[in-house]
Amino acid sequence: MSSIAWHYTVGVHFENICASGVILPATAYVPRRERPIVWFTSRDTFEPTACKIWRNRDGTVVLLGIEQTAELGGGLVRLGVPSATLIPWRRLPVAGRIDLRHSLSLEKNARQKGSDPAPWFCTLEPVAVSACIVDVYHGSAWVRVQPNREAA
Repeated sequence: MSSIAWHYTVGVHFENICASGVILPATAYVPRRERPIVWFTSRDTFEPTACKIWRNRDGTVVLLGIEQTAELGGGLVRLGVPSATLIPWRRLPVAGRIDLRHSLSLEKNARQKGSDPAPWFCTLEPVAVSACIVDVYHGSAWVRVQPNREAA
């Protein structure tokens, strides 16, 4: 784990992030009462919950691994900011107005995917790309493409 928290995304979403200049809080599947969130983790290899779900031609749904997510998502990108600037998971349910049952369900699903919520962080505000370190996944390594002195 590191003092940098990472927002993991796929290449096609990164294009939209760059076009807007910010990482916007996620609104998909967010219950009406809850606040949209930009998710981060201090896991510096990859966050299993960032793997995408894929529907095969026969209608079956599969959870992709990191390599499949990279291939079908146009690559993998991570954007990093200092974790001290974010809300830790243990404080998120109150800050994000997340129902206890929903937060427990998020934790359970994450553990089933091989994740651990302990290193999760978030913010309720958009995050400027210019404030982030940006790394691109190449094979089995992350390569820095945008250093940020403030986030380092």
